Amino acid sequence: MPASQPAWRERAAILAVFSGNAGLSLIWDVLPPVLIPLAKHFGGGGQGQVIAQFASSLPFFGIMIAGLLVDFPVRRYGTRNVLLVALVAFGFLGSVGAAIDHAWLLLVTRFLLGIASGAMLSCCFGHVAVNFDGPDRARMIGWLITFGTLTGVGFILVSGYIASAFTWRTPFLLHAIVSVIFLGPVLCMKRGKAAETRKPASGSYKALKSTFPVLALALAMQAISSTFQIHLAFLIGAMPFGTPSAIGAIFALLSCAVAAASFAFGRWFVHILPSTGVVCGFILIAIGLGGSAGAWSFETFVAPILVYGVGIGLTLSCLFTWATRAAPPELATKTMGLMYTCLYFGAAAGPAVTAPVPIILGIPPLFLMISASIVAGILIVILVNLGRRSAA
Repeated sequence: MPASQPAWRERAAILAVFSGNAGLSLIWDVLPPVLIPLAKHFGGGGQGQVIAQFASSLPFFGIMIAGLLVDFPVRRYGTRNVLLVALVAFGFLGSVGAAIDHAWLLLVTRFLLGIASGAMLSCCFGHVAVNFDGPDRARMIGWLITFGTLTGVGFILVSGYIASAFTWRTPFLLHAIVSVIFLGPVLCMKRGKAAETRKPASGSYKALKSTFPVLALALAMQAISSTFQIHLAFLIGAMPFGTPSAIGAIFALLSCAVAAASFAFGRWFVHILPSTGVVCGFILIAIGLGGSAGAWSFETFVAPILVYGVGIGLTLSCLFTWATRAAPPELATKTMGLMYTCLYFGAAAGPAVTAPVPIILGIPPLFLMISASIVAGILIVILVNLGRRSAA
């Protein structure tokens, strides 16, 4: 970290970069416990369900758009100022849902909330890319993902509890609480750094050419992840033991595995090559998918879910580390924005592209097809690299 301000401000400023993951986790997890009463409030039936679904999904389209646009204000006004505005907007736009009675207004605020969250994420990861180097940067990325996963588990539990204790509107106020908690650390950040604020060279997307493989892998990983998690819930729900509590326990195990893997990466494995980590992560994802396809009881789901979660945590940590190493410093925020654009485009595209497969063949064959595709992709990459080495 820069040494031109008091040590206590530097330590406080480090906490600011965790605000993006906290906000993302809250967007993911504040609504599931209140979707049913929210749908009833806005008309019930099919209309209410559609509004509830859009309220859940629109923030992620906002994140995609923010990832494309946030680089310009960051270069003009600096990371700290953009993050500060986004944090305040996040607190307001999220909490105002507690008082809104018009469906269209709720949907507009949820979309804008996604833009604020996307700006926060891009600023936080861009700040880490610029201000940390080598193992320290990889360690911070691992811990950011760990923090985001653990807060996600916490938020969904807290949201359900306070919705039961008060009203279904109360969990929306968590956005303001998160905003207030991180306001001090963000104010302690430096106003900017030359590498963040200078204009990038012409043809900035050409300068980002080295990050394109990472962006493609991020899109593919998130497409696989969203497809798997959606259909996993249906697969378990169709089994004799598939109660809501069993589904919740499986997804809690998954979150814990992701958190453990990303923490282990940040604590012990920061020196491995990101490309090697990504390959290992995708292999674990393939094993987890294949194992889940053959599971028939709660106990037989545990091992493949844990393997899959470790693969996701390792792959995410290595992809972000790889992207920060490949991008020029002046394009760090743009790169992080593009990462989140690709991640959430993949999250939307994956289930849409694979939708006919479980209808025609069933969910286990879908998992096996994805697993086989991952293995085939890895083998193709290995063979291509061996061919290039032989030609050289």
